[in-house]
Amino acid sequence: MQLYRGQKEWRRDMQITAPSLRSGYFNDPTIWTEIQIDLFTTLLEASDSGDKKARSHLESQLLHIQSAKHANPFVSCSRRWSVAQGFALFNDTPGYVLSIVGSGAGFDFAAVRERHGLFGDAVDHLFEFGVPRVLGNDFTVVQVHYVQPFGRPTEVVFP
Repeated sequence: MQLYRGQKEWRRDMQITAPSLRSGYFNDPTIWTEIQIDLFTTLLEASDSGDKKARSHLESQLLHIQSAKHANPFVSCSRRWSVAQGFALFNDTPGYVLSIVGSGAGFDFAAVRERHGLFGDAVDHLFEFGVPRVLGNDFTVVQVHYVQPFGRPTEVVFP
């Protein structure tokens, strides 16, 4: 699977983690992240089995984590280069677009919304795919582009 991620900073040794692991919202961010992943797994399983309350809560949680960083246990990626580029160029300043390849388990926000008929109009354009916890063995960065605003050329900085 090919994914993209836009961000403002990048280094070769950078560990790219879910916002919940970086938030400091909970005493132990690792525990907080696992709680969030367990919540999503439980809500998804219950929704798949027809539980209407779980489906409603899943809809709320999806919108919540896409707007509140501290609760998001996924490294946010997109299936679209243009979306990642938009994040990289935020505020008309340069940034990086990471090309990521993987075959591991993840969370396809649009597919979940479509499967359960959930509201997502405000964020559907992101084509978001969430990689649990951290980029690593199952999803790896294979190329990085330094992008600049105003039509300036893109530069491959990795590999």
